[in-house]
Amino acid sequence: MKLNSAFAAVWICLAVLVPTHVLAVDLSTPESTVEAYIAAVASRDFNAVLATTATDQAAENFNFVAMVERLGVLTAFIGAPSTDPFFVAINRGKSVGQISQQLQMFIYGLMTTNGVAEGQTVKMDAGEAQDFVDVLRLERLNGLKLEKVAIPDPSTMNGERYQLLMTKMAKPYGGDAATERVALVSFEGLDFLIGFTLIEFKGEWRVLRQDSGLSGLGSLGAPKRLTREEFDQFMNK
Repeated sequence: MKLNSAFAAVWICLAVLVPTHVLAVDLSTPESTVEAYIAAVASRDFNAVLATTATDQAAENFNFVAMVERLGVLTAFIGAPSTDPFFVAINRGKSVGQISQQLQMFIYGLMTTNGVAEGQTVKMDAGEAQDFVDVLRLERLNGLKLEKVAIPDPSTMNGERYQLLMTKMAKPYGGDAATERVALVSFEGLDFLIGFTLIEFKGEWRVLRQDSGLSGLGSLGAPKRLTREEFDQFMNK
């Protein structure tokens, strides 16, 4: 009885510290989900960010066999079988960690020109580190604004091959479909491009990752600085 009580106490604490995401947001389209995601970042509300993501759904519905079948290999980075609440919690933790890392690089890329956001190892002394910290004033995110959500490559995305690939990608997570979007955001007089990969779960579109392979926006989640003209050229290429 004491052991069961201890486990119950642990799960109650986890429920408080890591709340389930039931905030009311419009997830009916990929565009509305991206809009809610950016708004949550601008508000510095991490739980609101998570409310737009697939961290819960992908963890609970993860099909280990289907993922291995899709990839043809087993690697250390594939999620655990969702056969036990413990594994589900581990999978969720990995998903939250990925989104957190991408958010961190998103912010670094907005507020600095440091190459660390692009995955570089940057030599830095204590003074330079403090200067870096001083630049990262998160109240600056109040100025983050979504300008446009777009389909990165309509001709490719509307093709049968791409649709089949994305359906196969969604399946191991229990999703019905998957897609990609890019968002043009403005921040302190500059424009940036950020990518998203989304999965549909029973009519709700959720962010799986803050990246877009089709658009060439890497897995670190860093934004690409560009002008409006470059954005138009990027979308029309």
